[in-house]
Amino acid sequence: MNIFKHEFRLYIKPTLGWVLAFFIMLAVFFGIYPMFQDSVATVEKILSSFPEAFIKAMGFDLMNFTSEIGFLGFLMTYIILIGGIQAMNLGLSLLSNELRDKTADFLYSKPVMRINIIHSKILVGITCILITNILFAIGSLFTLSLMVKADFSLKLLSLFWGSLLLTQVFFLTFGMMVSVFMNKLKSVVPVSLGTVFMFFIINMLNESIEGRPLTPLTPFAYFHAGQLIQDLAYDYKWLLLNICLLIIFAITAYIRQMKKDIPSV
Repeated sequence: MNIFKHEFRLYIKPTLGWVLAFFIMLAVFFGIYPMFQDSVATVEKILSSFPEAFIKAMGFDLMNFTSEIGFLGFLMTYIILIGGIQAMNLGLSLLSNELRDKTADFLYSKPVMRINIIHSKILVGITCILITNILFAIGSLFTLSLMVKADFSLKLLSLFWGSLLLTQVFFLTFGMMVSVFMNKLKSVVPVSLGTVFMFFIINMLNESIEGRPLTPLTPFAYFHAGQLIQDLAYDYKWLLLNICLLIIFAITAYIRQMKKDIPSV
């Protein structure tokens, strides 16, 4: 029984559905971008009427209405939010779907080592995330190439792509870790939405506080769009923290799943 092929067929359609959502966001936001470009003064006047804390929380202070790549930087905040939900859904589902569907007995009674089952499922998760990021990278590059007449920074664009990838891997491994400690996970959607939005709200609060002291508590703050635009580089302490955490999550999920008693139905 090829577990990887079975699991991949199970998750590829939802993955392509999430990619379609990214493409729709790109099309809609860049469809309205010319309106912002023609009304920069009006938009800035409207934004100035809002409290400064609200503007920072929503990320508007980072947006450059005269630059398509700057506009994409603002958009990335919400693309990464959607990507986080996708990855958290995937992470929660991969190691728990047999328990929810009550087919664990069938899978784990097969002559396949548990370690091979876990490896196959992790590989499916990574593959789906890579497919998502590769297709998004192609779509965003194509969109910018059509819209931008002058040269734009491919380095900055690659940093945006890396931000999405690293944040998604964070939530993928975090979701896997959470799932192996929950024996009665009936649905992944409420848990994934609640968890990701909790981190996102912490990030919004963090943006509104001087000095951004809550940055260590949320992965949405590790790859700050304004800092990327300004420095054209990641802040290495947050990059290292993200990598360390996702490694810890993955190892914890792996060890727990290897030792976990699978209840019979």
